[in-house]
Parts: sequence; structure tokens; C-alpha cells
Amino acid sequence: MNRKFYRIVRTNENQRRLVLVLSLIIGLISGLAAVLLKNTVHYTNDLITHGFDFAKGNYLYLAFPLIGIGLSILIAKYIARDDIGHGVSKILY
Repeated sequence: MNRKFYRIVRTNENQRRLVLVLSLIIGLISGLAAVLLKNTVHYTNDLITHGFDFAKGNYLYLAFPLIGIGLSILIAKYIARDDIGHGVSKILY
């Protein structure tokens, strides 16, 4: 099967088609991932803030960021177990 695939991909015409098809697939998957992330954040926000009285001051607005920072520290310390450091490249790695 590998030889047949290499023969198909060898020509420039087939390489262009392959790049177009792969870029289409990657674009669709990336778009679906973005929609999934957006909807997850939206519904999580609705779940957490459901029933809040926005007319009064709500102390949970102060607690939620602290809880998130605490969870991030615990994940970095006990699950990642690596020096994350600073900067985007270290976090992505």
C-alpha cells in the first residue's frame, strides 16, 4: 500500500490535490474545535452563574478566579510535574 500511495503522491498534480484535501480537512476540524470550545465556555458560564442576583454584589465573582488559579497551580504542580516557566512556548510545549 505504501508504494501505491507514494506513486500517487509523486506527481505535482496529485500533490496539489492532496494539499488541498488535507487543508480542507484540517480547516473543518479546526472550525469544529473552535465551536466546541466556544460552546463549552458559554454553557459553563451559564451553569456557574445561574441564579446569580446581578443587582447585588456577589462574592462568588471574587472566588471563581481564585478557584481557577488554585486549580491551575495544582495541575501544574501535581499533574504536569514539570517547570512550566514563563511564556507561550513553554506552556505550549
